[in-house]
Amino acid sequence: LQTMKFKNGIIFFDELDKIDENREVSSSLLHITDNEQNSEFTDVYFDNLHIDLSSVWFIFSMNDVPKCKPLSDRLNIVYIEKYTDKERRDILTEFVIPKTLNKHDMAAIVSFDDSAITHIINNSTDTSSIRPITGIIQTIVEKLYVYRISGMLLDQPIEFPLVVTEKLVLSLLTKSNQSIQDSLKHLYI
Repeated sequence: LQTMKFKNGIIFFDELDKIDENREVSSSLLHITDNEQNSEFTDVYFDNLHIDLSSVWFIFSMNDVPKCKPLSDRLNIVYIEKYTDKERRDILTEFVIPKTLNKHDMAAIVSFDDSAITHIINNSTDTSSIRPITGIIQTIVEKLYVYRISGMLLDQPIEFPLVVTEKLVLSLLTKSNQSIQDSLKHLYI
């Protein structure tokens, strides 16, 4: 509230379901979301300070409805559909791949063809989230980065500039050379 400099701002809580089982947190959330009580909210650390939260909009993101029934009763829940394959493809090609390649300074020398992207999307176990396919892209790019710097981590030599194909994705995501992969995975090169 101090940063916003307004008492009618928006406070966003991400992944509410991760903290839902903590009774102390749920109790606090009950007080701040209750219109009967939140005009004089008192934090446990500042018991003499009363904060008016009655004009604040609280927005929560969650994967599951809170198990705390009184809390879930106070929320107006909006259900969002899962990403379509086209939306996931667009997110990968427009944001995830360019960001990951730029992070490793490989945007000018590595690209992904349609077969690689299709394979990654079709073989992701979680279709409701972007996180798993983002992790796959990061793994592929990190392995290519380590190979480019050290020549290690891959069974067959490759040359840059490189187009990542479905065949290369399958090769990069196998468990061959696991001991080398495990030891290099945590290096900062």
